[in-house]
Amino acid sequence: MPWVSYADRFEDVLLHRSLADISLGFYVDIGPADPTKGSLTKHFSDCGWRGINVIAGRETLAAFCASRPRDLNFLLTEGGEGLSFCSAEGERFFDGLEALLQRHGIQTIHFLKAAGSGWQEKLLCRFPFSRMKPWIVILVDSEENRTSTEGEHLPTVKDRFLVAQGYELAYCDGRSRFYLAREQLGRKERLVAAPCLADDFVPYRYAEEIDGLHKQRAELAVLTKVLSQEARRLHEKRLKHPLRRAERLIRSAFQGRGQLSTEKGATVDRMAVPSVGALEVRRLSGIQGLGNRLGERPRILALQLDHIGDFVMRLPAFRLLRSLWPAAKIDLVCGPWNVALAQRLGSFQDVLSFPFFPEVSGRWRPNAWEFERIRSGFSSFASRLGEYDLAIDLRVDPDTRPLLGLVRAKLRAGYAAPGADVVLDISLPNPDLLEPGETNRYGPHREVSAILLIRAVEAATAAMWSDRARFLLPNAPRTTQASARLVAVAPGSGGTARKWKVEHYAEVCRSLASVHRCSLLLVGSAGQETDAERIVREIPASQCRNLVGKIPLAELPELLAEAQVFVGNDSGASHIAASLGIPTVVAYSGAADFRLFHPVGEKVSVLRVPISCSPCWRMRAEECPFGTACLEGISPEAVVAEVLFWLGEAKGSEPRTSTG
Repeated sequence: MPWVSYADRFEDVLLHRSLADISLGFYVDIGPADPTKGSLTKHFSDCGWRGINVIAGRETLAAFCASRPRDLNFLLTEGGEGLSFCSAEGERFFDGLEALLQRHGIQTIHFLKAAGSGWQEKLLCRFPFSRMKPWIVILVDSEENRTSTEGEHLPTVKDRFLVAQGYELAYCDGRSRFYLAREQLGRKERLVAAPCLADDFVPYRYAEEIDGLHKQRAELAVLTKVLSQEARRLHEKRLKHPLRRAERLIRSAFQGRGQLSTEKGATVDRMAVPSVGALEVRRLSGIQGLGNRLGERPRILALQLDHIGDFVMRLPAFRLLRSLWPAAKIDLVCGPWNVALAQRLGSFQDVLSFPFFPEVSGRWRPNAWEFERIRSGFSSFASRLGEYDLAIDLRVDPDTRPLLGLVRAKLRAGYAAPGADVVLDISLPNPDLLEPGETNRYGPHREVSAILLIRAVEAATAAMWSDRARFLLPNAPRTTQASARLVAVAPGSGGTARKWKVEHYAEVCRSLASVHRCSLLLVGSAGQETDAERIVREIPASQCRNLVGKIPLAELPELLAEAQVFVGNDSGASHIAASLGIPTVVAYSGAADFRLFHPVGEKVSVLRVPISCSPCWRMRAEECPFGTACLEGISPEAVVAEVLFWLGEAKGSEPRTSTG
């Protein structure tokens, strides 16, 4: 569960990370302003740590005494007698921090924080570092630290003093500097990285809002309970009303109307039936209609805005992108620090720079204001680039994905980024997003992830059905002249929830044979013979060959290659026909998501009815409480029209057709 960070700039996050092996420790806080808000020690106090708080104001002292009873809280005063400490009970000490620490038996100080200048600086310089050396010292200034022209921190008197005491600067965020005792340099690795999501914390300002929401939720639960009790009281009162008997008589008279039956005899009210849309006919070429969308000379824009190490890990992906589209115009947008390196590769026509990140990765401080500033700047930058056939973001992390939406591109590709305001035409799941409770998996190396994304673009946009045809028909290339106007029909399916009604297939076959003078070829596996007999019952034998249950699977591709058009369900036969390049018409149920499982070929028509309960992943039609409404909305006339479209004799279902 996330813990709460109270410090203004998340200094306690760095301390929590670097001191994770210390369960109960001790701290010294010189000059704290509040026991909670902006406190660097509040989290540690909540975890059972103790410390000394040296405070300048009496009201602040009272607040610390009330909220930190385990701590040693002292008021520091400065007068003619010098610095003195006064306890909450009024006892005054003039012998300094060393005596206070010895009086209370403190042996180890895990961190010391000094905020501000003046008396805080004097007290820091009088601290007995030679006898009691804190592991970590944090200096917090009231304003941004001074920096050199190279962006490095300029040391102050306090900084030079700590270096002389055997400390080394480990981290600086502009206002806070973390100094690490040389004896504890093994903890430096955990200090140098800026706070991030991996630290699993919640800022205090958000924690307050969350607590407020929890209180509102509790109040709402109480009000809901009161409302439920009142509704129950009114219902009981209504039951006793004389008109209630007349109402029951009216209801019983119309019992059964407006209801659907299920296999167990229960009923489902029509109000619960999902919303059903109009029939859609999607004509697809390739995967999700992306086949041949790029061509041989596409304009491609690649985004790689990371730092040097990440850029180097993408070099194999850059080479792969160029090898797949050697004649393409490929441009790259990268960080300014990578421009010279990118130009040396020879993989890009234009190398453009945009500073999404700061050059020094440790200075990256993402926030809503910063993202909006970057988005506005990139929008202006992208408007000058022109239009691309493909824009691809090779970064796995989702922060740069919204930039793709600002590029004028026909296709966009990248790793999934939940919540990003962009639609990806080609995407891979983010390997860093684990399922709840999943801990035994790691995503691929970033070099591999970039290559996988390029391969995904290749697979989605290439016309690879010709390779499948060579695999399925190694010795018999497909010819269409031998069997003109032959339509192959496969009415079967592995699951009845994906199976269009036999009566519909019979009507389609009768119309094709008698009205449109087509020959028919029925194929299917053993066990489907009864359905086939019902289909061919009224069709002359001279116009129909019924081979259902009579041929092995290995011979099916060569048999289907004779057909000009194929008609079937979401089944293996449909996938084979599409792979052979045969125009394939599929009556697709809502049991599965057609975008993930549709047959892939050069000419595929998917007829489907959008329905809100899809995909349901049911296998048997009798499990559907709505009578497979997703298939009932597909009319035989629409299937016939689509067959005629591929035969070149009609426009098909043009008004309802959408491609891609």
